[in-house]
Amino acid sequence: MINVKAYVTTKEKVYLTICFIVSGLIWFFVLFLPIKAYMAIASMTLYSIPLLFLLILLLMHWVTREFFKAHIFGNSIRVNEMQFSEVYKIGLEMAKKLGVERVPYIFIANEEGRINALAIRFIGNAYVVLYASLVDLMLKRNAIKELRFIIGHELAHHAAGHVNVWKEIFIYPALRIPFLGKAYRRACELSADRLALVVSGDLKQTQKALIALACGSESLSSKTNIVAFMNQEVEFLLFFGFLREIISTHPRITKRVICLENFSKTASLYSYESSAEPVSGWRIYGVSGPLAGNSFELTTAPIVIGRDPKACNLIIPSASGNLSRRHSIVRFDGDGVNILLEDCGSTNGTFLSDGRRLEPGMPHPLRSGERFYLATPDIMFELQRK
Repeated sequence: MINVKAYVTTKEKVYLTICFIVSGLIWFFVLFLPIKAYMAIASMTLYSIPLLFLLILLLMHWVTREFFKAHIFGNSIRVNEMQFSEVYKIGLEMAKKLGVERVPYIFIANEEGRINALAIRFIGNAYVVLYASLVDLMLKRNAIKELRFIIGHELAHHAAGHVNVWKEIFIYPALRIPFLGKAYRRACELSADRLALVVSGDLKQTQKALIALACGSESLSSKTNIVAFMNQEVEFLLFFGFLREIISTHPRITKRVICLENFSKTASLYSYESSAEPVSGWRIYGVSGPLAGNSFELTTAPIVIGRDPKACNLIIPSASGNLSRRHSIVRFDGDGVNILLEDCGSTNGTFLSDGRRLEPGMPHPLRSGERFYLATPDIMFELQRK
């Protein structure tokens, strides 16, 4: 399970704080002060009118919830162990990694060709709705990793509290203010993108999932060029891009793809306890330092070593200031044959046992039994085959 709060964007935190302050003031002046003035005349009890207002609000919420349930259960397909179990398993996996204890209802709905997915929550019920055309776009191309990102994105909205009922009610006045509400929604989308990337663990496929939403073509989506798509961001005047975006609840897809690219350079995309599969029985073994005597199995996912839990999946406990936040990476090459050691531009370097310092960004192929250390020989590892 990941620390969800660690991946929430700074903009979301700022906009949410503003929404809380603004909404608090609005509720105070619109609700509390008039009630207090009325009480001075009518001598009513202090809590009678707010309580009546709350009861009406809850009644409206209950009616809306029941209408939605009648529609979704009666006109869509619920995903579970007996119905589309392969999709349900993805939902369970993503929910577990995000710390969502009670998995929301997952539905596939026919929305007449629209490509979208939604996270919805009521008191007592939470939902993820996948439009059928979106599911087809992924599954017909066998793009399972892209579908993992989509489901992870919607579950991330639940995990991060973006659809929390009580919070939504409280900040509702601020959300109606032009530009502020939409700015908050856009920041939430970027946070959900980050979280979905972290739990799905594949930058390229998450970017392709977003581009597939823009393309919508089953025949062409698998052939899209990510770099060419990102370059479209500079093909228009950013001022008009800004004007177009401030009236939208979602950032431009080009911007979302670029944001994921930038985010991936500063954060670990993989939990060490992830579902990545072990490869050929290789491991790195702690020879000296805080992790001496411990072994870490190599998987299809890179092992990122350093001192920052947000940026690494193998954290050196009680590390000295010699280590960088994101110090080095041990990974397989693109063919899954060679094991590579790469320095991440660390301050004090990554060294082989003979004292040679690796050039940042220049992978070194490791051999069985070869040792390397981070900053100092006191933090040494060895590549071993089990």
